[in-house]
Amino acid sequence: MGLLVRSITIIWLFLLHLSYNYGMIGKPLISATKAELELEEELKILNKPPIKTIEGKAGDLFDCVDIYKQPAFDNPLLQNHKIQMKPSFVPKELFPKSEVAARHQISTAMLIDGGCPEGTVPIKRTTKEDLLRAKAFNDLHGSIIHPLNSNDQPQVHTASARTKDGIHFGVQGIINIASPTLTNNDSTSGAFIFLVDDPNKETIGAGWMDPLSLNWWLLLGGNLRCGYWPSALFTVINDGAAAVGWLGGVSSPVNQLSPQMGSGVFPDGNFGHSCYFLNMRVCDSQLNLSNADNAVFYTDKPACYGVMNNGFLPKMGGYAMMFGGPGGKCD
Repeated sequence: MGLLVRSITIIWLFLLHLSYNYGMIGKPLISATKAELELEEELKILNKPPIKTIEGKAGDLFDCVDIYKQPAFDNPLLQNHKIQMKPSFVPKELFPKSEVAARHQISTAMLIDGGCPEGTVPIKRTTKEDLLRAKAFNDLHGSIIHPLNSNDQPQVHTASARTKDGIHFGVQGIINIASPTLTNNDSTSGAFIFLVDDPNKETIGAGWMDPLSLNWWLLLGGNLRCGYWPSALFTVINDGAAAVGWLGGVSSPVNQLSPQMGSGVFPDGNFGHSCYFLNMRVCDSQLNLSNADNAVFYTDKPACYGVMNNGFLPKMGGYAMMFGGPGGKCD
């Protein structure tokens, strides 16, 4: 669960709230009626009373919520938490200059009507459809815990790069966006950057640690401070993550065809065809960044999905990998 710290639009954050804090996610639903009731209860918990509501350019509603009444504070571990408005310092040379990096500038969803008032944060109003997508995201996100052992999870498949065991305080990368074809409504396909402490199964979807506060921050584009995961939510991982990685993953119901991963094609060395991660770097305890040249590359179903170590490519923004595939009958 992360905390919003500035008046910027971050649509992904409610997924982190759900996957970390609310018991409904991942629970088997006994009946359609009970499912509807549980969804309604979750919506009441998540959608806090707004100080102001703004309609975004795409028609979505954004509620301006008191910064200390955002959903993250429903977690009892954050009862007395004081918000850190910005990190004490950031990793050196967070985003090196390159032709490709320049094309991956972060654009934000600007709010009309003057934005949110000072002391509030904009949060996309959660819908039933959002909750259902969050459940699918949570199911797929579980494969990140042990991506090299996804054979233990039927119908969950991965193509990944993962560092060898060590002590890591951050991870970085650029992910391109694709629109894979899903085989049915219960299939999922995605890509993640993650940090993990294997023995205790503490996982963060993306971020780096501020050594002074021990909070795990998420930055976009090198200078856009989205928010952070407070150290109070973790135990062992606050001493550093055992591994970090870059992963493409899919899931589907048992006995169903597996969906496409990435762009739906195998890595072929052409960055215009395959999905990819660029600028793959790891952060140490001094917030120094180094290339992911000791990562282990792995795919559990090479007939359906592939992964390619492209090595260090200066014109592509540093260390790179490609991943993806057509899916199909993989089990």
